[in-house]
Amino acid sequence: MKKIFLLSASFAICVFAFSQDAAPAAVIKTFDDKYPGVTNKEWELEDGNYEVEFIKDGKEISVLIDPSGTWISTESAITFEQLPAAVQQVLKDNFSGYKVIESSEITFPSGPKNYEVEMSSGQMVLEVVFDPNGKPLSRKIEEEEKEEEDEYDDSRG
Repeated sequence: MKKIFLLSASFAICVFAFSQDAAPAAVIKTFDDKYPGVTNKEWELEDGNYEVEFIKDGKEISVLIDPSGTWISTESAITFEQLPAAVQQVLKDNFSGYKVIESSEITFPSGPKNYEVEMSSGQMVLEVVFDPNGKPLSRKIEEEEKEEEDEYDDSRG
């Protein structure tokens, strides 16, 4: 019974922590000023900053805002063809054994845009951020979660 209560309490705290109501007023104002009229949004806390995910005009968008209300970045889903030619060429030349899962354009308050590409090879998922000229800026490797399947061998009768 204690476990159920603690689990329920933990869930309630997590849900509350990630609701818009829990975000500081400055964060909500920054988001609403930058993206007026967006209603279907999900709020998360990411490394002490607030991330808001939503879909606008059929495009997945993620906005990162610090607790004081300063806009950090916006990440928008794009197609492979929308990546800069230099990024596409680096992917073709250096990542030919990978399948692109998704790509996005990252916009900052100042400086050039970056481009994030998530790709897979076997059980490995690689996330690489490129500058507009195709120079890799960061890499993150993850192992895909394996879905366990129950198999029944009925050949033994």
